Amino acid sequence: MKCPICGKTVKSSELQRHLDRFHGEISFSTAKTNTSSKSKTKSKTISFNYNLIVDGNNVAYFLDRPLFSALKKMNLTLRKKGYTPLFIVSAALKYSINDYDGLMDWIKKGRVIEAPSGEDDDVTVLEYAKRYNCRIISNDRFLEYYELFKAQVQRIIRYSFVGRTIVFTPTLKKL
Repeated sequence: MKCPICGKTVKSSELQRHLDRFHGEISFSTAKTNTSSKSKTKSKTISFNYNLIVDGNNVAYFLDRPLFSALKKMNLTLRKKGYTPLFIVSAALKYSINDYDGLMDWIKKGRVIEAPSGEDDDVTVLEYAKRYNCRIISNDRFLEYYELFKAQVQRIIRYSFVGRTIVFTPTLKKL
C-alpha cells in the first residue's frame, strides 16, 4: 500500500506507524462497517490537520541564502495566530540550508514535506493548496502555473520580515 502523503510503499499494517513517524499531525484510521450480514469492508479516512501551506523554499531563501531560522520564525508566527502550517520544500533544500538536522527533524515530525526529487516544489505547493483548500504563504507569483491553479494563486498571502516580526499582505488575522 502507498502512503497517501509521500507515496512511499509500506505494509498496510505499518501505515499508521509510518504516518505517525514521518507525518506527525496526519492520522489514518480504519473502521469496519457492515455492508451486508455476511461481509465486512474497511473504509479508510485521512484527516488533514493543516490550514495553511507555506512555500518553504521561498521563506528559507528570503534573505538570499537558505536559513532554517526563517522557517522557525514563520512557524512560530503562524502558530501564535492560531494556524497550523504545513511547509513544503524542494528535495534539494536539505543540501543547502544552514541547519540540515533541524530541517530533517521537521520532516520526520511531519511539519515539512519534501517535493519529489526532480520535481518543481511550486507544483507540490499548489497541488496541496488545491487538494485541501488551503491558502498559501509565499512571495512567489507562480505565473507559469496561473492557468492551472488560478484559484490558488489568487489566494496567496504575501509576507515580509520587518525587524523581528513578519507582516502579511493581506493581513492574516488570528483564528
